[in-house]
Amino acid sequence: MTTKKKEYRVCCEELICEEGTYLTYGMARETDVIRDISTDRIFVEMITELVNRLQLDPQRAKALIEQLLP
Repeated sequence: MTTKKKEYRVCCEELICEEGTYLTYGMARETDVIRDISTDRIFVEMITELVNRLQLDPQRAKALIEQLLP
């Protein structure tokens, strides 16, 4: 029996702030969630693909994301 590799997927949520509501994208897998990475879905899709390819654990994924954010 083979075990399925844990992979992140892009997730979306609507947030409310003083200026109004906006959509933000993050990554989730099983019980690990990294919220509010960016409002740019394509950017988050690229990060998610990279994190999955490198098979990063949540701490390393968060560190990578911090390095890639402007």
